[in-house]
Amino acid sequence: MIPSGVCVEADDNIAPHLSSRDQVILLDQVPRGCPWVVMQTFVGVYPLNSELLVVERFDWLRSNGYRLVFDQAQVYVYHRA
Repeated sequence: MIPSGVCVEADDNIAPHLSSRDQVILLDQVPRGCPWVVMQTFVGVYPLNSELLVVERFDWLRSNGYRLVFDQAQVYVYHRA
């Protein structure tokens, strides 16, 4: 879903799977502006480990031009062109 060689913000569970081919920045409470964002909503996923933080990030992504391109099994991928 995410092309190789791009900047992506990802939580600590997904980041290791992308780090060999992408520039990965840890997803936290401060948006970094990468064109790709991958996040999970499983309970306790660091660092957005509360429902409120996840909802706030979803709202921020949508209001800042990101489009949801993948939604399956509590994993979400957003892209901003």
